[in-house]
Amino acid sequence: MRNLNMIIIVIFLLWVFIKTVSYGKWTWNRKNRLGAIAIIIIAIIELVLPIYSVYFIL
Repeated sequence: MRNLNMIIIVIFLLWVFIKTVSYGKWTWNRKNRLGAIAIIIIAIIELVLPIYSVYFIL
C-alpha cells in the first residue's frame, strides 16, 4: 500500500512540476527572463523538497 501511495504522490508532484515549468516557459517567451528563472527554481524546489522529505526524513 505504501508503494501505491508513493507512486500517486510522485505523479502528482510531476504534474505540478510540468505545469509550473510551462508557466515559466510562457513567462520566458514574454521577455520576463528574471521571473522565468525564479519560476523554474521554484518548480525544482517544489519537486525535490517533498521527495527528499518522504524518502530521507520519514
